[in-house]
Amino acid sequence: MNMKILEKINNIQNKINQEVEILKDPITHATAKVDGIVNVEKYLQSNIRIMWVLKEVNASEDGEEWNMIDTIKDWTGKPIPTEWRKTFDNILYVTNGILTSTAWEDQNNHYNDLNMTSQLQEIAYCNVKKIPGNSSTNMSNLKKYYKQSDKHILKQINELIPQVIIFGGTYDIVEPDLDIMHYSDHGDKNLSWYSTKDQIIVNAYHPQNTSISHQEYCDGIINAVLEWKSRMD
Repeated sequence: MNMKILEKINNIQNKINQEVEILKDPITHATAKVDGIVNVEKYLQSNIRIMWVLKEVNASEDGEEWNMIDTIKDWTGKPIPTEWRKTFDNILYVTNGILTSTAWEDQNNHYNDLNMTSQLQEIAYCNVKKIPGNSSTNMSNLKKYYKQSDKHILKQINELIPQVIIFGGTYDIVEPDLDIMHYSDHGDKNLSWYSTKDQIIVNAYHPQNTSISHQEYCDGIINAVLEWKSRMD
């Protein structure tokens, strides 16, 4: 472990999150929910650094002080709580599939293998909108928020050194600010991805999307990342 890099990434994340934690919705008074790298040391030690980019937390009038980093840490060695499973089941199986090179159908049910949730400590989980919203995101409002915000998500993408960035229904929002003109592009109608030798960006559906099966969703992302990784090895 390079302690200088560990200190640098910790400092970057702390600075971003200090800016985020003071944000508040002027109407609902919902407070921002800090997110980012769940465990910086485990993220940097991982065989591949994965960042998920989602939309917003479903807690539109939540003024309580809690955050996504501690929430995800608390699941280690436990089943994902029911209220989070629609989003995080697919996140977990994709993450585990990438880190262990295992297809969806060959993975254990995380209820039967509670060690699987420890894989989430190795990821960065980031929302475009730091202030909570509703269960059904208004994409027009989300785009407006992003354009008018300090774009903390862009700072996380650019400064937290992810090798794999998985956009869950959020790619089109951030894409104009991504420097990917030199990336090669791949994919099909369900999944597109862009890569260099150092990074892959995956334009995927949101993990809750029901237009394709869980297996198609997970294996599409897993296979894209493992194909990219095999070229880099």
